[in-house]
Amino acid sequence: MLTFIELIELKEKLANGEITQDRAKEIYWNDYKDGERSWHTKDWKERRNKIIKNKCEICGGLETLTLQHRSHPKKYNEYEREVTQKYTRLFRDLNASVE
Repeated sequence: MLTFIELIELKEKLANGEITQDRAKEIYWNDYKDGERSWHTKDWKERRNKIIKNKCEICGGLETLTLQHRSHPKKYNEYEREVTQKYTRLFRDLNASVE
């Protein structure tokens, strides 16, 4: 499973046209293991310890920590759809006979 940084780099390469959509899929799924969860990885645990800490930073409470996500990252298929639509429009614009 790719680390968070590797995922960001993959997204940037795909968005900048440095790699193809097929190559991005190949890289993304390369070492996927069925049932593996991102929050069980060493990368996630290290980032969690740096970001979340073990206590509430507002009140200092240690009992129940509740996190509120203010935004959610896009899913892979949403990025894939955006890229596919972009290249479909580009292809149609360059090939007027396709309609």
